[in-house]
Amino acid sequence: APYDVDQLGDMPSTCPTPFLLTTCNTNSLDELSASSAYGATSIDLGAPGSGSFTTRGEGTYSGTFGGNSAATPHVTGAIALLYSLPCTDLAREAIRQPAETAMFVRQMILQGVDTLASLKGLTVTGGRLNVGRSLGMALAVCNRETGEITATLYPNPAGTEVTLDFVVPDFQPLDLQVYNGLGQLVYQHQIVATRFGDWRETIDLSQWPVGIYFIYLGRDKERTVRKLMVYRPE
Repeated sequence: APYDVDQLGDMPSTCPTPFLLTTCNTNSLDELSASSAYGATSIDLGAPGSGSFTTRGEGTYSGTFGGNSAATPHVTGAIALLYSLPCTDLAREAIRQPAETAMFVRQMILQGVDTLASLKGLTVTGGRLNVGRSLGMALAVCNRETGEITATLYPNPAGTEVTLDFVVPDFQPLDLQVYNGLGQLVYQHQIVATRFGDWRETIDLSQWPVGIYFIYLGRDKERTVRKLMVYRPE
């Protein structure tokens, strides 16, 4: 019988680690299987399980089987396909930064789902695995182009925080520095952009006095400058 793993517990579904993807079982109608567990916090997505075909060792089909044991291999296979994409940078980063690359693959799986009303409130994403969409999203990131250093601030004016979206020329460290109107350095941080990470930085302004600030992003003589106004209406 179906049950809520967030309420009754389950291992390993409820383990609090980002390196775990958990799935429930959906049927041919894109609905939660009547026998599948669920959990709005612990179950990430749905995947086809009921009525899945499988093979025997001698190369023949054994008929259908179901349950989460049939849904899980779909997600596992999708992860393997993502890692096998014709993307040199992805292969390189999987060796250099395995944890970060795993988080990227996880993000592509979860962001690529088809949202289903039948899974809303029963899973984290409210959606069912869509392998094609996840592959397309990953390829788009893989083909993301570098360029001259640019930065976009929003919101501006800002009150409690500001977000900086940027483009990088390569994947070497960049210096992020903020000066107030008196030329005093009030914030500095080193950014190391990766092809598969967010090219974005958020700065907490809650303790900053209102006024004009200048944001420098770059290294050596290659840098861009943006003016920021911190403003909090009373």
